[in-house]
Formats: sequence, C-alpha cells, structure tokens
Amino acid sequence: MKKVTIGSLKIAQLADADKLHLPHAIADEVAERIGNTEYTLLTKSNKNSFALPIKRVSGEYVGMGFTLRALTETKKDESVTLSKSGKQTQRNIGLLRRLDGVSEALLRKTLGAPVSIFRTAMGFPGDDDRALIRIDNSHFSRLGISPGDQVFVEYAGKRISAFAFEQLDAPRTSNSTLDSAKVVGLRNSKLPKDFPNYLLTHISPIARDALGIPKDDVTSVVRVQRRIRTRLASELNKLLLPMAVFVLGVIPAEINHWVKFFIYLIGTPVIILISLAPLRMRKAPKGFWS
Repeated sequence: MKKVTIGSLKIAQLADADKLHLPHAIADEVAERIGNTEYTLLTKSNKNSFALPIKRVSGEYVGMGFTLRALTETKKDESVTLSKSGKQTQRNIGLLRRLDGVSEALLRKTLGAPVSIFRTAMGFPGDDDRALIRIDNSHFSRLGISPGDQVFVEYAGKRISAFAFEQLDAPRTSNSTLDSAKVVGLRNSKLPKDFPNYLLTHISPIARDALGIPKDDVTSVVRVQRRIRTRLASELNKLLLPMAVFVLGVIPAEINHWVKFFIYLIGTPVIILISLAPLRMRKAPKGFWS
C-alpha cells in the first residue's frame, strides 16, 4: 500500500484520461497486471475503493483526469491510498474469440473506438434477462453507436459484450414498489443526490455478475467502447440490396438463360435471408474478450 496525492493531467496526457497516471516507481509497488492492462486499487478516506486501469509515466507526478476525478469523487491534491487490486481473473478465451479480439483491435486502429468511463449504478426493472447497460443519450454519438448496438464493457481486467440502451429516470430514492419486489441490483444507491446523471451507467444484473461487480456496489468505475465488428456488419447489411440489384443488373443479356436462372434461384433467397437477418432478436455473446 502507498499513500499518494492526486494531481491533474496535462493537455498532452488527456488522450489517456480514462486511466490513472502513475510514475514507474509507484506502479511497480501497487500495480497488478490483469489481462493486457495494469490495475491498481484506489481507496479513499471514506473507505470507497475503485479498481482503476493505470498508465505508467515518467517523473514523480500522480495524475487523474477531470472526469475520472468526478467519477471517484476525488479532489485535486487529495490524499488516497493505492494498493494491488487483488482481483485475479480466470478467463477461458477460445481461439475464435481471440481471433475476434484481433479483428476488433485492427478495426479500432482503422475506424477508431473512443472510450467512455462511467460510475456504475443499479439496473432497471425489465433489464434482468440480458447483458445490457443504459447510458445518457449524449454518449451515443461520442461512442459512435446507436441505441441497441453492442459495446464492450471493461471492469478490473474483465471485458464483456453487452447492449447499450438509453438511460431512463433512475430510481434514486426509496420506492415501495421496487423495495417490495426485491429485484436484484435495485437496492438504494449511496450516490450523492447531485451526482451527474450523464456520468452514470445502469448495469443489468447479468452484466454486473459477468464482470464480477458486487450487485449493490455503486463505487465501481467501468470503461465502455463500441464493438465495431457488429456495427460494421449492420452497415454492410444496408448496402446488400442495392449491391445485389447492381450485380444482377449487369449480368450480360447473352448469358445462357439456364445459368441466369440458377443465379436468380440461388441469389434471391440468399439476399432475402440476409436482408431479414436484422429482424432476429440478438443476444450479447457470453464470455470474455482479450
């Protein structure tokens, strides 16, 4: 354990504002590698703890971006304690999932996938049966997604796929109907009443359990990033019908009519099936990504 004083970040460091910036000497003492990222456990004087990803930097300066300070309710020049997170994760990632992770990494390099960080809050009634999160509408354009798209949610080295939907009015105060229902994840929040709503993400019980977040823990901070492959597939699907009309329209008129018949016979149902594929109700795939 090590006690440090939190400072702000310089303009040049804001590209990694979703991480706690630690000098190498301090990181060697308090950081723990989980998957591809190093984490540390930040504990405040009120005993609230946050598992945060870190970025090693030169010098002796401990820095935290404005948003991350707001999420953790940490003031500039406040003293906090850092320690190893102790969150060991056993992740069984198969070959296909690893290949999918590689394709996502390449697509992120090409198309971009900004990261947003949120403070976790309780889920909503009706969200119990799927891995999903609810975020403020202002974040959809920033993340490059639309409501209902899949995103990656990362917490303490675990990364899962979930659906992102619009935020609803949060049950922030005691409610007799919700209290009597005793729905998982719907106990009263300890968040300050004036905590910015756009910095919250409401996580369903299934997603919370997959990430290993205690169901009533509102002190967690998660990172959210769009899942590009599924978004790309959706966009390509919109181009399918126009492209099919173009391809079938340029078939030479002098081609054998039996060949043309088989092209239409095979191509038509394939185009119909693929065009109707988005109507199928989707489920976020289970398991972890690298």
